[in-house]
Amino acid sequence: MKRLVFLLALGLGIAACTDDPAVQQWAVDHGVASNTALPATATAPVAPPSTTATSTAAPSPASTTAPVSVPGMTNNYVKTFNPLDVAIAGPGYFCVATRPNPQSLDDIFFTRYGHFEFDFVPAASSTPEAGSGPGTWRLMTPDGLYVLGFTTQSTQLPAEARGTTLSTFTLGGSGGPTLTAAPIGVDAMANPTFEPRFNFQGQLTNQTQAPVDSDGNDQLIYLAIAQFDAPGGLNAHPGETTYNWISDAGTIDVGIAGVRAEPDSVPRPVGAANLIRPETLEE
Repeated sequence: MKRLVFLLALGLGIAACTDDPAVQQWAVDHGVASNTALPATATAPVAPPSTTATSTAAPSPASTTAPVSVPGMTNNYVKTFNPLDVAIAGPGYFCVATRPNPQSLDDIFFTRYGHFEFDFVPAASSTPEAGSGPGTWRLMTPDGLYVLGFTTQSTQLPAEARGTTLSTFTLGGSGGPTLTAAPIGVDAMANPTFEPRFNFQGQLTNQTQAPVDSDGNDQLIYLAIAQFDAPGGLNAHPGETTYNWISDAGTIDVGIAGVRAEPDSVPRPVGAANLIRPETLEE
């Protein structure tokens, strides 16, 4: 399996380009204004869906207060200039799966370490050379775990992405809430030139546009972020940066970073408390 890892030269980082006062103030208060791009909704090449346009501003500093104990949270952020490195400013975790078709919470791990890469997975009828035939660019961890996200072609985000509280974490099964998050993948044939990066909401873009599917339709792809009532209760994997859920960790909230609730709408606890730092790792 060929791996595709994208690095930018130190002088080619994206400049911060937002006029949103809330975003600017959040960046100043959290020390990201000088080294982290925070694209403005009005100028971003791929704007968030119109139904959430009024709620894409960064959360206020008061809403980003982390729980007393957030395992893996160091607040030590290092700029890497790798467009596939992402860090979470807030108490959330990236969701990763042990297999490409996760069915239950047993298949899901959580991590604060956002060092990802795209692996080319050829279709059954194609050559194994990366990008040389039909296949999928699959977002993975270096350890072979599948990174989960929300993918839609609609102008409206999935209900879960707006901040659904899940007492259980059932994927594609029955007997509990179903989460639409799934392993992130991009059609290789439809995107022959593939230069991915993430913005402050964890939205994936290809160069300056949304990746497209095999029919040429734009795909809005966001990293899935989870947070917990009692993250100190997560079960740590010795020697690893991953955790799994146990009942001591309490309720799981799953959503998209940087998406706040509109007035009088359903709360979005994940979006209100978390932002993505592009080209950055938490170490």
